[in-house]
Amino acid sequence: MLQYPHSVSEALDKAYSLMDEGDVKRSVQYFYLCRKLMISLLPQNVLERDINIFSSSLFEHSRRHREDLLQHATPNAGSVLYVLSDSLALPRLEDLPTTEKNWYLTSYPGRMLYKLNQERQWTGGGKLNLYAKRHATSEDIVNFLLNDINEIEENPHFFIHIGLNDSTVRTFMLAEMRAAMLLPKDINKKIVEFANKYRSIITIDSPNYTYVPIDKFAYNLTTIAAIAKKFKCASLTYCTKIDVPEDYKARYPAQARQTSRYNTVINEIAHMSGANVIDIDRLVIANGGYHKHVDMSGHLSKEGQILLTNAYFEILSRYNKGSRPSA
Repeated sequence: MLQYPHSVSEALDKAYSLMDEGDVKRSVQYFYLCRKLMISLLPQNVLERDINIFSSSLFEHSRRHREDLLQHATPNAGSVLYVLSDSLALPRLEDLPTTEKNWYLTSYPGRMLYKLNQERQWTGGGKLNLYAKRHATSEDIVNFLLNDINEIEENPHFFIHIGLNDSTVRTFMLAEMRAAMLLPKDINKKIVEFANKYRSIITIDSPNYTYVPIDKFAYNLTTIAAIAKKFKCASLTYCTKIDVPEDYKARYPAQARQTSRYNTVINEIAHMSGANVIDIDRLVIANGGYHKHVDMSGHLSKEGQILLTNAYFEILSRYNKGSRPSA
C-alpha cells in the first residue's frame, strides 16, 4: 500500500475538476503528478518485488507453448525456425489451457511448424524455437539473444515480429501500472477510469511516452540483424506491426502516427540489413481486411494466422535446398 494514498487521490480529484472546467492542459499535468506520486510514495522494495512477480508470470504462458512446439518438432529437422516476438505469437488467453491434441495450432508459430512438417519433401521437416512473452519489446529480444542463447542450431531462419509494445503510446509505464494496482481499490478505479476516459487527450499530449523510443527501436532492430549475421542465419525476416483500424485512428490519432513511424523503421532496417520484410497491414488489406484477419484484441484470427504463415513460406521457399511444389 502507498504510505499516503490520499495525496494521489487529491491530485486526481484536481485533474478531474480541471478537466470539467475545460483546462485540459493543467488537468493532464495533474494526472502526470499522480503517476509520479504513485512511484515516489511506494517503498521501492515493495514495487520491485511486485514487478518481479508480475514479470515472472509472463513467462509461464510462453514457456508452456514453447515446450508444446518443441514436442511437435521433426527429429533432425531440415528447417529450424526461431520466432522472436511478443504476445501476438502466443495463443490468446481464452485458448489456454486445453488438453486438445493440436492446441499448438492456436498460434501462428504453431501453424508455421505444422506447415514445415506437412511439406517435409522440401523443408526436411521443421523445428521451431519460440521466444515470445506478453509485453515483450525489441529490448527484450536483444537481451534474450545476447544473454540467453548459449548455442544455436545450424543455419536457422529468424522471424522477428516485434513493435506492438515498443510503439504503443502509454498512459502508464509498467512500474506505474503495477503501483496503481497497489492503491486502495477506490483510488485505483478512479485513476484507471481517468486514463481510459481521456486516453486520446493524454496520448496526444505525450506521444513519445512509449516503452522503447523510436531511435532505440531502430538500434535494437539493427542489433538483431547483426546478431543474426553472427549466428550465420539462413534468413532474417521482419514483420511489421498491424496498423490500427480506421475508427481507432480517429479516436487515437497519436497512436496511429506512432504505428506508421515504427513500421517505417522496420522497413528501413530490413532494407539496410538485407533482410526480408512482411508488411502485415498491406497483406491483410489485400486479402479481405481487418474484420476477417484481426480479432477485437488486435491479434490475428485463425484466417490471419494462415495468411501470415503462407506469406512467410513464400519467403522460406527461396532459401530451402529442396524444391517446393508449385501451388
